[in-house]
Amino acid sequence: METIDDTVVFGVLNELDFHGQRAGHDLAVVGFDDVVAAARNSPPLTMCRSTKNRLVRY
Repeated sequence: METIDDTVVFGVLNELDFHGQRAGHDLAVVGFDDVVAAARNSPPLTMCRSTKNRLVRY
């Protein structure tokens, strides 16, 4: 699952936990803002980093 930003990622992780699922095992979760908190998550999250100008261009 790819999310639009890291705020959504943490919501997805909470819902997975609530339903007894695990990120990285039951569902792959990818964020898009590359915030520092994502690296501190357990398990660490896969993140994409890009500038807004680059995103608009494509």
